[in-house]
Amino acid sequence: MTTLKLTSKRQATFPASTCEELGVGPGDQLELEKIRVRGKDVWVLRKQEALSLPWLEITRPWVKRKNHDWETIKSEIESARLVDARRHSLK
Repeated sequence: MTTLKLTSKRQATFPASTCEELGVGPGDQLELEKIRVRGKDVWVLRKQEALSLPWLEITRPWVKRKNHDWETIKSEIESARLVDARRHSLK
């Protein structure tokens, strides 16, 4: 059994061996779930699975070529609105 001590900020340090068994490292997120086992509350700790968004990766090359300052973003939104309005007026 491993014992953890909480700091005044409610933080705990896990032993390296425990992190290796959980398969976690710095920056990983953990899930803590309370379940009932034989009438008692038991806490289950597991590594949170990463969100899979393959469609988001497709946009990466396009986004890298864009200017991300606020004025450019507003201008591109307005341009898209004008193009959309023209398309609808042609129907």
